[in-house]
Amino acid sequence: MGTAAWLGIGVRVRFLGVWLEPEAGYWSRHETAFGLQSSVRDVHAGANAQWALLRHGPARLLAAAGASAHGVTSSGGPLGGASAAETHVYPGLQGWLSFELRLGERSAAFLGGRGDWILRGSREDEQETRLFGGIRLGF
Repeated sequence: MGTAAWLGIGVRVRFLGVWLEPEAGYWSRHETAFGLQSSVRDVHAGANAQWALLRHGPARLLAAAGASAHGVTSSGGPLGGASAAETHVYPGLQGWLSFELRLGERSAAFLGGRGDWILRGSREDEQETRLFGGIRLGF
């Protein structure tokens, strides 16, 4: 049995005619099986360039791609016992596709899918996908 959580925040800024979104996020997964427990935590920071693929009235389809750095901590051990942990920083690539519906002049609801590719060097690369959604507020 396992659990997973992901939380992220980003800010859109227009720079030299391109929409950029610096972002930070946290992802974790915990699993327990056969008297053992393991967990993985990923704190990441990155930036995406984004563009609107389609626009129709208050709706638009957005895409973004960018680079990131991931601080990944892995730990494991027996239930109730001592565990071992290690932390490494890896470069990564990321991208997402989302549907956005304008709710007002400075707000929108969004729903999309995201992919992260963590480049782990001598170890096998990690690829994560997730669905996300929420409310976007403008200032």
